[in-house]
Amino acid sequence: PPTTKPTEKIDTSTAHINALTSQNWVNACNPVPAPVESSGNTGDKAARNARRASLSQEERAKQNRDRNREHARNTRLRKKAYVEELKRTLTEIVAQRDAAELEKRHNAQREREQREVRFRVMEEFLKLRGRNELNAARWVAILEDGFTCTLPKTPYRQMVEGEKTNE
Repeated sequence: PPTTKPTEKIDTSTAHINALTSQNWVNACNPVPAPVESSGNTGDKAARNARRASLSQEERAKQNRDRNREHARNTRLRKKAYVEELKRTLTEIVAQRDAAELEKRHNAQREREQREVRFRVMEEFLKLRGRNELNAARWVAILEDGFTCTLPKTPYRQMVEGEKTNE
């Protein structure tokens, strides 16, 4: 299996996608400098045509078969390179997706743990407050330095005669 670099960003630019889907997608996958053509191209073409005219029917058919065979071979190689590039890109995208999912799971776990700690601290705070705990060591264990608790002033409601209990 191919190894991927998790820090390497996949090129998803429009230019790259267009290059991959164009006729020259092999060059986009594996850029290779093109050979410099000579300026005497018309003389070469005329010489080729003269040689071709002097060939027999069988020799022309053989040349066509050879040319077709070479074209088919090149087409298969281009297709193979294209499929390999797609596989590599897919592997990188899957690796990025998996890394993002793992990070998301870690963040969710961290948030759950924070909520649990906050809940426990609040629960202990309310217990200590309800018991009117005077032991400072118990309070220091759950509160940060400089913590202040300001309770709102609320008028007590009058108790209805039936709600009073004798305790």
